[in-house]
Amino acid sequence: MYQHLRPTWAEINLDNIAHNVQAIKQRLQPGCEIMAVVKADAYGHGAPQVARTALEAGATRLAVSILDEACELRGAGLSAPILVMGYTPAAQGGLAASQDISLTVYERQQALALVQAAQAAGFPLKVHLKVDTGMGRLGVQPDEAAALASWLHGLAGCQLEGIFTHLAKADAADPSPTYLQLQRFELALAQLQQAGISVPLVHAANSAAAMRFPSSQFSAVRLGLALYGLYPNAQLRERDFDLRPAMTLNTTIAQAKWLPANNPVSYGGRFVTQRPSYIITLPFGYADGFSRALSGKGSVLVSGHKVPLIGAVCMDQCMADATEVPEAQVGDPVVIWGNSQGQSITVDDIAAILDTISYEVVTLVSKRVPRVYFRHGQVSELRTLLQHTTAIAGENCRVTF
Repeated sequence: MYQHLRPTWAEINLDNIAHNVQAIKQRLQPGCEIMAVVKADAYGHGAPQVARTALEAGATRLAVSILDEACELRGAGLSAPILVMGYTPAAQGGLAASQDISLTVYERQQALALVQAAQAAGFPLKVHLKVDTGMGRLGVQPDEAAALASWLHGLAGCQLEGIFTHLAKADAADPSPTYLQLQRFELALAQLQQAGISVPLVHAANSAAAMRFPSSQFSAVRLGLALYGLYPNAQLRERDFDLRPAMTLNTTIAQAKWLPANNPVSYGGRFVTQRPSYIITLPFGYADGFSRALSGKGSVLVSGHKVPLIGAVCMDQCMADATEVPEAQVGDPVVIWGNSQGQSITVDDIAAILDTISYEVVTLVSKRVPRVYFRHGQVSELRTLLQHTTAIAGENCRVTF
């Protein structure tokens, strides 16, 4: 079976996703669940594919940011509990309840409107109460959490399924802000207990906290960045967590040609060759998620050699100076991030150039970049613009570009 893809593609190693779930799970306290965070299309990796793999590997719940993402997972046949962690408009309460999707609440008026919409649709609504212990985003203040939880507990048509907070600095070198947030959260939980309110699911830890702060684990952790094999900070690499990156990004050479000295390259002519140069053009640009801020910065891998990017990154193309690899030809593979013959470029390398975080780098990869999914060493599925997903079976499957 042959599938013809655009010659720029991302490879998603689902075995590494499964490995990362298990690597974290074995370090958790007994009984602590993993909620796999698959918002933003699973950080660009593909939400249904990652969610299914994570659940098979030991995760028990899923988390997303918006209701549309949760409905996509239900449409893909996933029946596991799903929490929408962000804002949901009141009118969507009925849809969420009909799909057995839990919503985040943090104030009475907002919660009441969601529950009323669910009741009008004929369904009870499951909710998680969010407590703002220091992030300053969505959430009820800790000293008001018990009163709101008590009110939710008595609200007809409302099922208080969980309570949670979000840690703002769990990846920072200084642990004291995280300990302070956890202290505030635990005080709120104690007030709930004093009021006789029992909440089935309590969660606070993101990836960094799950790896650093055992006291943050409670009854579940929300596994986000680590699920994809990326470390929240460099220090966590030293904590004996064997995480494996799940995404590599590849393209091919569209043209290779010698240009004379003093030849401008790309828009604005900001780069000018200083010598006769072997320039390769790559069919990959900022519309694919390769930021224009990378213009003239960083490298790509050609036959195991790091060759520098030159000129302005265009919407659909970028250029590199392959003078040191003159044997490179049209159609040869190029690694944007990943490994090639002993050399590597990581997502963290690119994030450092952009002065951003790895989260942004992977989520920027646009939907027009095909995803090729590997499971047990073989291509298992393709996702493209033309044919959203295609399951692949059989040992003789080949992919051509």
